[in-house]
Amino acid sequence: MKILVAGATGRTGQHVVRFLHEAGHTVHAMVRKPEQRDAMAALGAEPVFGDFTKPLGYTLQGCRGAVFVAGARDRANMSEIEMVEHTGAFTFVETCRRLTVRRLVMLSVQGAHDPEAAPEQTRDWVRLKGDTDQFIRENKLDFTIVRATALGDEPATGLIKAAPVLPAPEGEIGDLSREDVAKVLALAVDDRNLFDRSFDIMPGDTPIAEAMGRL
Repeated sequence: MKILVAGATGRTGQHVVRFLHEAGHTVHAMVRKPEQRDAMAALGAEPVFGDFTKPLGYTLQGCRGAVFVAGARDRANMSEIEMVEHTGAFTFVETCRRLTVRRLVMLSVQGAHDPEAAPEQTRDWVRLKGDTDQFIRENKLDFTIVRATALGDEPATGLIKAAPVLPAPEGEIGDLSREDVAKVLALAVDDRNLFDRSFDIMPGDTPIAEAMGRL
């Protein structure tokens, strides 16, 4: 399947690109700068220019699926977060619908299904993610929304905990490896049992494929 990865140049997105390529997909990696092309090509992807502030039809042309892992680089800049993870995501979803890019896997955040219960310091961001998730559901795509706890750059463990809704963690559980999250996203692309589904993931002790198979 030809799949576009939005957010391909990020720390999670690069793992997604690699896993999708290894699974035999034709991967298009969305880039904003010419100097990002070589890194994406080295991962087995075809770089395609795209910018969330501009029409995305060319970027998604010919694709049958998409994975959205784009996020604002400045986590303290709410305007940038809204532009990428809300306005940009809406534009991306609308373009998928218009071009009949049916399969969409979205990286979201734990608590997005009930943002008013989120901690005050993150509530505005979680609310934006929740709005985006709801917009995806309303657009009648074959979607999977993966809501993850805090991400980190620790080495992959290959182990997670997954459920339609997980309770907020009590105490310190550590960050979820970005590589493990990327593996979940890549596996979800081909898993028809996860079409039109949303679920939470966090660090756990169950192998990824097994945890996903239990959903």
